[in-house]
Amino acid sequence: MGDVQARTDQFAMRIWLNPDKMASYNLMPSDVTAALSGQNVYVAAGSVGAPPQNPNQAFETGIIVNSMLSKPEQYEKLIVRNVPGTDKMIYLKDIGRVELAKFTYSGGTFVDGHRCSLLMIFQSPGSNALQTADNVYAKLAELKKSFPPDVQYVVPFESITIIRVSMQEVIGTLMKALLLVALVVFLFLQSWRATIIPILAIPVSICLLFVFSSP
Repeated sequence: MGDVQARTDQFAMRIWLNPDKMASYNLMPSDVTAALSGQNVYVAAGSVGAPPQNPNQAFETGIIVNSMLSKPEQYEKLIVRNVPGTDKMIYLKDIGRVELAKFTYSGGTFVDGHRCSLLMIFQSPGSNALQTADNVYAKLAELKKSFPPDVQYVVPFESITIIRVSMQEVIGTLMKALLLVALVVFLFLQSWRATIIPILAIPVSICLLFVFSSP
């Protein structure tokens, strides 16, 4: 294979804010943005081997804590603001909902009404298209054994069928032409020996043509 390109839906964490609930807490969308910027970050937690450690310490290693949020439940527990004069916290789930959804709704990839990921496979220049296709189909059949029960693969677009049909048509045409030449030679010369000569010469000539024209 020369290249494989993937066309899949990109996902993002969607936060849907409730205007009425935000107004009741006197909150603005900028407050939510500020809370996300301040709490959904990588945090430097210090270092190991830094002074005042033993001066003979050969290495100093920095520690970074991954506090990035990755699940809707984590976003829902994000603190937007505390209620003044009380110990009550306003969480993101109190003013909206969070879901993992598509990054954009302007388009999508579907096959037979089912959402899918599209892989476009291109063969390398000069490679055998039929052999490449057979290898890809064999690999897909092997990978299918490890797919989840609700995941399947289909091949909606391919050009190998056209190549196979074209080759069959070419072979059929050559056979018909060979028989026609043999028939014409036999009718005009009335000799089996003269008829056998073109029957043998034509396939040999075609084979030699492919041999000398191949890179």
